Amino acid sequence: MYIKRSKCIWRVVDGETIIIGEDGEWFHVLNEVGTEIWNCADGAMTVEEIILKICQEFEVEESTARQDTAEFIRILSEKGVVEFKENVKRE
Repeated sequence: MYIKRSKCIWRVVDGETIIIGEDGEWFHVLNEVGTEIWNCADGAMTVEEIILKICQEFEVEESTARQDTAEFIRILSEKGVVEFKENVKRE
């Protein structure tokens, strides 16, 4: 499961999520789909569950959702704003 890093700075402005790098040197504005993936990165959902949610909410094919979600999470991980946790306790 992926979770947002606690030191990550982010805000929702006019329905779009803005993520600011820890050093303040970069920012990333997320569209509606990116915002939904970001909101799901709380340790409560697996990547597979996030993909299925994206398919249902945005009516996209699973292969597209899978590829786009994996790429998006990879980018967020490289930027250091999400991290993979294996032993997150689910409620």
